[in-house]
Formats: sequence, structure tokens, C-alpha cells
Amino acid sequence: MFYLGVFFGENITFAVIEKTLRNLENIYCLKAVSQFSSDTDISEIEDKIISIYNDRKFIRNRRVFSQNRRPAKTVITPPVIVVNFIGRDTARADALRKRKIPAEGISVYQGGQWKKEDYSSICLGNNYYAPEHDLIETLTAVSKS
Repeated sequence: MFYLGVFFGENITFAVIEKTLRNLENIYCLKAVSQFSSDTDISEIEDKIISIYNDRKFIRNRRVFSQNRRPAKTVITPPVIVVNFIGRDTARADALRKRKIPAEGISVYQGGQWKKEDYSSICLGNNYYAPEHDLIETLTAVSKS
């Protein structure tokens, strides 16, 4: 499975991460990083995200097994797109969703609990509000291992 992270800041940064399961452990591997300048047209960035989303080399087929002995199914898994936003400004994630591309939005804030905001009932992604201290604790734990 692949993740495409898009960070909108001074420059727009893309990171493609591959997640694999090896010996019952999730392994994450950075596959590509690219940057655009902040004056790049938003439609050009959206087109790049959509081309990665539809690229066959980032789409995985995986087997899903039933627990009640029905035959296994093969499920097509496109990359998960994660877009950052600041405050409650979800316009960039919403622009992708309007083009029928599912995008998970995430915002870091100074609060105490994770919050999830459903975008719609047709599975085009959700918005998440993550407390800053949780992310710092997780990154610290990962860097020590």
C-alpha cells in the first residue's frame, strides 16, 4: 500500500511512502519526494496528485479473506492521499474530493484529543485534528527504535 503525503507550506512538498508487511511488522519506505514552489498553480498540483493516484505502479491488489469460509476476494487499493491544512481551512482537500479523489485532511493543533470530522457519506476522506503533543510523542518513540 502507498501513501501520498502533501504538505502545503512555504513550498509544496510531496512524499510517496510504501507500507509493506514483513514478519507481521509494518515497514515504511520512502519512495519519492518532490517539491513545488509556492507560486505553482493549484490546478497543476491537483493534476499531479491525480496522476499519482491513478498511476498503476502505486495501485496494489490485495487478497481479503473471509472469516466464514467464503472465497477470498482481490481488492484494488489505490494510494491513500493525506493533505495537511491549517485551522479549519480544508479547501485543498475539498478541491480533490470534488474531483472524486479521496483525500484525508490532517491539522495539528494545541488541543488535547484527536477529533475526526466526516466529510461526506460517499467515502471521499475525512478531516482529522491531531494534538501536537501526540505527534511529538510518536515521533520520539519511532526515532528511538
